[in-house]
Amino acid sequence: MKRLRLVPALAMGLALVGLLLGVTVGCRQAPSDEGDPVAPSITPVPVTAATARSGTLDPSVDLLGTLVVIPEETATIASWINQRIDQVLVVEGSEVHASDTLVRLDSRQAEIEYSRTVALMDQKSAALNRLLRGSLPAEIEVAKQEAEKAKYAADALRLQLEALKPLVDRKELSPVQYTHLAASLNSSVAAQAAAEAHAKLVEQGPVKEEIDQARAELAAAQADLAAARLNVELCNITSPIDGTVTRLTARVGTLATPGTSLATVMNLSQLFAQVRVPSAYQSDIQIGSRVEVSVLGESMPGKIARINPEADPTTGDIEVFGLVDNPQRTLRPGFACRVRVWLSPLKDATIIPAVAVADREGTPVVTVIRDGKAYEVAVTLGRQARAEIQVLEGLTPGDVVATSGGYGLPDGCPVAIQNEAKSEKHP
Repeated sequence: MKRLRLVPALAMGLALVGLLLGVTVGCRQAPSDEGDPVAPSITPVPVTAATARSGTLDPSVDLLGTLVVIPEETATIASWINQRIDQVLVVEGSEVHASDTLVRLDSRQAEIEYSRTVALMDQKSAALNRLLRGSLPAEIEVAKQEAEKAKYAADALRLQLEALKPLVDRKELSPVQYTHLAASLNSSVAAQAAAEAHAKLVEQGPVKEEIDQARAELAAAQADLAAARLNVELCNITSPIDGTVTRLTARVGTLATPGTSLATVMNLSQLFAQVRVPSAYQSDIQIGSRVEVSVLGESMPGKIARINPEADPTTGDIEVFGLVDNPQRTLRPGFACRVRVWLSPLKDATIIPAVAVADREGTPVVTVIRDGKAYEVAVTLGRQARAEIQVLEGLTPGDVVATSGGYGLPDGCPVAIQNEAKSEKHP
């Protein structure tokens, strides 16, 4: 008796009917009316069959996977500055667009600093413009008058000292008073020199060094203004992508610190089906290969978008990411799924229905029908599609194989083919 893992219900039913009715079914003789076997009478076993064909097979492999979010379609929202949270404008599950404000920080201090830097920049800009404009005729005239005035004051003190000198010589004037007037004259002479130098500078206009310094001071003020403006903008924490708020930890009144996550936004319009493909299929998968993802009772088409270039060092499995659309957002990262990955097409393959193959002690076998009789044949199998399988050795196109009712029949057993069907190609 041949040990088979697959025994169709039809064959079991026929055997049971034979036992109950006292007749032999499947390659055994039937008794006479008196109960004695008088002549061999073999009842053919009814089977269904298909014909092996030659054609192109689209093989596939069915694997278990997990839905994951696309890495670049995930954003962790955090603050860049230390500031108290003033408002939280979303909840978990909120749909947001890029640049939508999610959290507002207290911006009063930042706005005050911004106003101060605006005023400082205006001041530096005015100073530079004044230098670039040069001196006005009125300013030059005023500077000259100031210099002339300082000269008159010095000359007056000088004449006064000359007049008082004889009095000091005759000791009619205290030397202390004279010394005090001499010091005043020295101060007037210095003031005259300063006024004349200033008038000369005003008349000549600003020098290059002064203009360069003014420009540098204006550039520093502009940088301070940009930093102050950025601090104001950073008080509005926005989403960098379109997506769904999947996690929210921000709370009004708490202190937001740089690097601390306040929310997570994920774009769930597309997801990856992450699956580990055995290394035996490495040469048959590539970017763009077709996949079918089954989850929640639905099947969705997709394609391979990424293949991890590094294999698992223990198993040799290759991590593959199939891209599937999720327009209704019904799928969620973390869902388990089945992933069918289509491999490279096989041309000129010998193809039979997968149900025609049985297992005899670890060896794949098929029941071949020749001249109305069944013969068990060991086969070497190749790739498998959903309903069909490639036969590498043991069959040739045109061979007829049993698809039901032929399992376990002894070689040479007569069979009656019912509803013979050609092997059809399935995706």
